[in-house]
Amino acid sequence: MPSLETHLKNSEKRLGKAHEVHYWLDGPDVPFFTRLRRHNPCTIHRNMRIVRALYGEEGVGEYIEHMKEDWPEWVWKTLRIDTKILTSESSTH
Repeated sequence: MPSLETHLKNSEKRLGKAHEVHYWLDGPDVPFFTRLRRHNPCTIHRNMRIVRALYGEEGVGEYIEHMKEDWPEWVWKTLRIDTKILTSESSTH
């Protein structure tokens, strides 16, 4: 998994700024088990609702990008989660 700094740099390349959702996921004040829950691909839809409430649609998009950077493609295929659908869901809700 990339470091917080790497996620922030990638976010800045995408948005022109480092999005704060990456601190919600990997910030130094986030307890270990909270980080695990927020990074769990099996709870991505629940976490997307939380992120949407906290950071809006832009935050959801960055949350998905963060998760895609953290987890290899085989995880998404095994769980039968199409990351393209996740991206389109983030823009329609």
